[in-house]
Amino acid sequence: MYKKACKEALNYIRPIIIGKKYYNNDTIINDIGTIIVLNKNGDILTTKELAENIYLSIDTNSVFKNIFLELKNKKAKEIKKIEKKYNLDNNVITNLQVQIVDVAESITNIEIIPHEYLNSAIIKSENKGLFINKFPIFINKSVTQGQAFVATGFAFPEYENFAYNYEKNKIETTYKRMNFPTYPITGIVTRNLMDEHGNISEFEISSEIFVGMNGGPLLDKEGNIYGILSSNKNIYVNNELIKKAGIVINSTDIIKFLEDNNITYGE
Repeated sequence: MYKKACKEALNYIRPIIIGKKYYNNDTIINDIGTIIVLNKNGDILTTKELAENIYLSIDTNSVFKNIFLELKNKKAKEIKKIEKKYNLDNNVITNLQVQIVDVAESITNIEIIPHEYLNSAIIKSENKGLFINKFPIFINKSVTQGQAFVATGFAFPEYENFAYNYEKNKIETTYKRMNFPTYPITGIVTRNLMDEHGNISEFEISSEIFVGMNGGPLLDKEGNIYGILSSNKNIYVNNELIKKAGIVINSTDIIKFLEDNNITYGE
């Protein structure tokens, strides 16, 4: 039923991958999310939390580059003083690497435009050699309870793309195993949700949104977008977790967000 929709989505959805390392821990933690390439300018739509990792990576790597230099060749007692000075412990992220995969030959001068209160953001950039030539269509129409859709995105970070360079104290890209399968799930609209401004800008679906699918599209059987996958909502009964339901941002609100920022899209 949703074969065409999933095939269409492959034209314009791409993974954004994240590698992070904590202080005093050699393990690189992999994360993944989904982005939607909107137009021939290479403008991108995704969740706010994913987009903000780009700026966070720049700040984190810049700050800790200097701290690592300060720690270099120090004795244990001196290291303890520096750790106290910067509040360093095993819960502090010291390295963060973000990579947008298979969108263009090069992406530079990134600008992030976050939505005022919804979990969505636009990523603008200067790019060379865009790999994408077919773009999504958004439906400017509210959903109704019981409508069935398919959600898709790059679930689960099953890749080995990052390695830690101890000499340079930085995470580097290795291209060792680049495996990014999509993971479609079906669900029906269960409830509309009101935002902090009293607008019905989101709705709930019966399926859980798995790790990495956030930022991906919710599609009808023709492959048109009715919403953007945002997060999950825990549903409790008598303080017992019964299930997780997916939260989706309405395409009507996404369209307004794009128009307010003069972003070209298909409708």
